[in-house]
Amino acid sequence: MKLKQLTASLVAVSALAFGASAHALTVGGVTWDPNDPFFDFSSQTNLYETIGINVGDTFGGYGQITAVNGSGAFCATCQLTYEFGGYTLTSAGATFTATGGWLNVYVQDTAALGYTAFNSTIKSTATDGTLWLSLVGNSTFLGGGNTLGGTVTIPNSNGASGQGVGYFDVVGGLAAAYLDTNGQPGGADLTYTSSFQPLNAPIINNGVTVATHYGTNEVHGDSQIPEPATLALLGLGLVGLGLSRRAKKA
Repeated sequence: MKLKQLTASLVAVSALAFGASAHALTVGGVTWDPNDPFFDFSSQTNLYETIGINVGDTFGGYGQITAVNGSGAFCATCQLTYEFGGYTLTSAGATFTATGGWLNVYVQDTAALGYTAFNSTIKSTATDGTLWLSLVGNSTFLGGGNTLGGTVTIPNSNGASGQGVGYFDVVGGLAAAYLDTNGQPGGADLTYTSSFQPLNAPIINNGVTVATHYGTNEVHGDSQIPEPATLALLGLGLVGLGLSRRAKKA
């Protein structure tokens, strides 16, 4: 294929990948309706994680996004998975708080060669694909540098059960320009809630415990259609990526 034809094709693909209509947004194959009467943007997931017990403990986890705006049909041929970490307990007990925190979401084309299906017992399968959204903890609303808070509702000999809530700022990924809206408490971009309870046995990968608890989480925020200039830059970025891959193959 000639260079001009390749460039034109990539521009067309980028326009389709990031195209938006009056009723829906599609980013990297993931579609949601910001005009939904009950949602703007929301995601529901399964969750596998370690937890902190004492002040100073760090924790994180991973999982798969199972629904967007209450629907499992958010992408016909893609898989969304995520990993989070970097949280450090600042208080522990019946209630807890934590600082730090990040969460990265990845998208994979399920029809592509080399596609890796998510496996809840293998953490690395949660980080395959292209970075769709990158988030860091926001501490403005909770104060004291804390980005996450919660309660332990059923402490027992098998481990704690409970729930948490926190806030995120968007810092990168394919969907960044669509979800960087500062529309949540404290000017955060997204609100995060979770519930957790202990697994019967920990999940261990290569001698490392990657999860002791499982549960669900939800992320909610506002979405927007970026300015045309931002969309153009995103399209050019995809074109550059395509040309770079073509050069490497050559």
